[in-house]
Amino acid sequence: MKRQFPWWPSRPNGWFVLRLLGWLALLLGLLVFAGYDIHARFGKGYLDTYLVVLTLACNFFAFVLALVDWLQQRHDPPLKKAAADEVLAGYRERLHRQAQTLPIDAIFDPEDAPEGCDAVRLMDIYVPMDLVERAATEINERRFREWSLLREAKARPVREQLAQAIAQARGGVRAVLVADAGMGKSSVVGDLIHCCLEPERAEAQAATFRGRALLRLDLRRLASAAADPGFGRRGSAPFWDAVIAELGDELGGNNGGRADSEAAVRQLCGALQNHGLVLLDGLDEVLDPEPRRRVADLVQQLGRELGPGCAILVTARPYVYPEAALRDFRVWQLQPLSVDRPGQGSQAEALVVNWHRALAPRADPGELVESLLTEPERAVLAARPLLLTLLVALALARRTDGARPLPRRRDQLMEQATELFVRRWFQRIERDGPGQLTPALLAALDQGLLRRVLEQLSLEAQQDRREPARGDGGEAVQVEVWSSQFLGVLQDELPTDLRRETDTHAFSRIVVERAGLLFPRGGDVRVRYGYAHRQFQEYLAACALVATDAAGLRERLLQGLNDSPGAWREVVRFSVPRLADTHGTDEAIALVRALLWSEDQRQDQPQEQSQDAAATDAQLQAIAAAGLALDDLRRLLQHRSLAASQQADLADAKAHFDRWYQRLASEPALAPRTRLDLGRIAGRLGDPRPKIVPTGWTPDPEAAFLLDPKQDFDWVQIPTGRFRPGSDEAEQDAFDDEYGGQPVDLPGFAITRVPITCGQFAAFSRGGGYGPTDGPAPQWWAEISDQAVAWWHGQNPGLEQYCADPDFKQHAEAYRRWVAQRKAKHRRRPWYEGDPRYADWLLPNHPLIGVSWYEAMAFCGWLTAHWRDRDLLADNELIRLPTEIEWERAARGLARRRWPWGDHWRPDAANTEEAEVQATTAVGLFPAASPEGLLDMAGNVWEWTTTRWGPTIGEPAFGWPWKPDDERDDPRGTDLRVVRGGSWTNTPRDCRCAFRDRGDPHGWGNNLGFRVARVSLAHSDF
Repeated sequence: MKRQFPWWPSRPNGWFVLRLLGWLALLLGLLVFAGYDIHARFGKGYLDTYLVVLTLACNFFAFVLALVDWLQQRHDPPLKKAAADEVLAGYRERLHRQAQTLPIDAIFDPEDAPEGCDAVRLMDIYVPMDLVERAATEINERRFREWSLLREAKARPVREQLAQAIAQARGGVRAVLVADAGMGKSSVVGDLIHCCLEPERAEAQAATFRGRALLRLDLRRLASAAADPGFGRRGSAPFWDAVIAELGDELGGNNGGRADSEAAVRQLCGALQNHGLVLLDGLDEVLDPEPRRRVADLVQQLGRELGPGCAILVTARPYVYPEAALRDFRVWQLQPLSVDRPGQGSQAEALVVNWHRALAPRADPGELVESLLTEPERAVLAARPLLLTLLVALALARRTDGARPLPRRRDQLMEQATELFVRRWFQRIERDGPGQLTPALLAALDQGLLRRVLEQLSLEAQQDRREPARGDGGEAVQVEVWSSQFLGVLQDELPTDLRRETDTHAFSRIVVERAGLLFPRGGDVRVRYGYAHRQFQEYLAACALVATDAAGLRERLLQGLNDSPGAWREVVRFSVPRLADTHGTDEAIALVRALLWSEDQRQDQPQEQSQDAAATDAQLQAIAAAGLALDDLRRLLQHRSLAASQQADLADAKAHFDRWYQRLASEPALAPRTRLDLGRIAGRLGDPRPKIVPTGWTPDPEAAFLLDPKQDFDWVQIPTGRFRPGSDEAEQDAFDDEYGGQPVDLPGFAITRVPITCGQFAAFSRGGGYGPTDGPAPQWWAEISDQAVAWWHGQNPGLEQYCADPDFKQHAEAYRRWVAQRKAKHRRRPWYEGDPRYADWLLPNHPLIGVSWYEAMAFCGWLTAHWRDRDLLADNELIRLPTEIEWERAARGLARRRWPWGDHWRPDAANTEEAEVQATTAVGLFPAASPEGLLDMAGNVWEWTTTRWGPTIGEPAFGWPWKPDDERDDPRGTDLRVVRGGSWTNTPRDCRCAFRDRGDPHGWGNNLGFRVARVSLAHSDF
């Protein structure tokens, strides 16, 4: 904070230093005098002069210290303790009041709320949020967006994490909470304020938060100080200036003036040093990189000044990293809301119920919860608190009107949400405008004009969007809108004689700042705005294109896809149903077909390029965008009666996409994310590759079907041969348990070319493979082992032994909770089935995930039983999981390759951590094959084997060399089982063919699947 002598040490630390230096100078002077007197008695020498000078200097320095201290106190008289207490008490009361109040008029219609309710208490609505810890070097915009799609199992509640961090650091925790817009950072800050001021809210963490001194500061207050080149020379003074401004309301009635302000801040600083919590909101609100770095340095300096007794939490959006990363600060990423199936107690469901109780307490929230959380498209929005609140507002408004809660189509949902925002915007203008805007201007600002302004503004913003550095279809940069741009578009829509009236401050305050869909961002709230979600910008841009240039829509969309494909994909998807609704089905079908045809050929000829011609990334993204639009159009038209010509045109568009897809599936240079996108589109439209999706598969979740071993499985025959598993002693990156392999005469067997897909496993789950809810387990479960039957009944045999493993104890409690979620009734389907967050992971052409070892074994037994009954399997054959030695032989061949394709790593060859896809991809889309042609043997998903690892996660009980009589492939018992191949979460080292890992047979994951083998009973332990 500013002082009369800015070069003087600041209080309270400076006061202690001042007194200490003064006493040391006086003591040194006395010692010198004493030393001089002793020397005078026992002899004289050349040091006499120096002793006199040193004595005088020390005492003169003590005099100067005392003088400056006296002058400092004259210009900074101390505030009486009672007055300071009054200021700080008033500040805490205001802080509590502000954190407690949540206005509702920005989104909700006051008519939807109880009478007289214009705000709700935050703590009546708030749902405790979770976080995961990251390394600062890992935070970047692209990686962050991928993480933000899904919650992670290691997520912990914010309160719990902060309380534990404070305990471990003895109070001096330093952390930054990173989250995107609308994810609830401000609500978390408000919750922490409540934890300090109402510690009973913190429950188990009450002791940690009780009585803490509080300071909440918006870092935008430091923006101007950060722009001052000399602010660094003033120490932490700019920060305390901002604190004085923050305390302005409480200091306004204090006659002490500046001195009293600084004294109150000193008292607050002392309290923070002893037992405090500083909440610094919005590091990203400092717009320019250089000032942002200066503010980051200031925050770090403040941390050193406040010392270990004070915890500091900074909130920021991910784009501030790494150029403004806070050194020595822990990085916590705020997690999206959990969006599980209704009735599972998810955070999203709790938030919906809380809003419902606050605004419609007499109604049953069950229907609203069901409508909001069961559709995959809505689940993506529901994971973000701001957008889930928007959906609740929309559902309540529709319920008031007597309509169905929410539409199923995504474009209709966006349309109704936009209408809601525009209606609220217009109502606020009508309410606040009279007396401040002329009647003529108020009359001109109707809902139609406001909608056109938003559409045109969105199109202009969309045209400014660009891809990040890697143009492989990832998230595009979201462009924010400037106030001048907003006014320019609005003025173009107004009559000429009214345009000058839009330059007033009243107009900006009433109209521009209350648009609803646009939220203020950056330092000055009147300058920069961002959309509540980028889909609003994309949808409104599509509306503008269809309304103003339907004839040239194909060219405009192709140009956008060519310039920035990832940024324009959703615009294409929104344009097609919008065109169908406004111009007819034929126009929409023609647009999709045109997007699938070459620009340099006539529209009546499909695009047929040479197999040798390399497609550009923009071209591939155009195909992906057209494929998504085709899927949207197909769903839009599925309940409509179509003419024969329309059906033929749709079939032609699908056939053309299939030709592109089959060509690109084997394209080695295809970007990993493009493979992900194309595989998902094919999964929705129908994957044309043979033996990937079963011939009997149907999207009806209740429709049973059977599998055929020839039509529905792609078998690869592995011939009899001598094979040596494991790694050589000199092999780089090998682990100890890979050594010692000896040649083994391995009988021939057949194994599926790709992992079992969701479509194939659906025949098991729909066809009675899991058996009834109660009663005896089906025979194929009983034939595995008693442990498999116990698992089927909801028990977890051997789990406690596993959790007691010393190497696993630190994770044991969390793992128990994880397994306990899956009670008997939840063991009649794969774990992720029906979870809207995993809808794109569970497409029929994707590898199955979310099954335990017992379920994989039961699938094999079910296949064996049914195929024998239908004479599709010889009596001396059975279907089972491969043993680990069979799996390794199939993966690397007799030449013992390190990876399936060879001895050198290829980043484009597998879906691993390096691919940065962060999800499973459709099977068989990475063309790097094993010697016998198997695919996905490295990456995508780990694969269960029959082989036992042992009872503990450490040293395996069954290693190399292989011994035929050690019962390592016995299905009985509770030992961990070997998994092979690595997954989308793993490094190249873990995806080597010789790498061995283990999995708990009870467990499951979103990176764990299996493939099956067809073997002779003469060569099986089963």
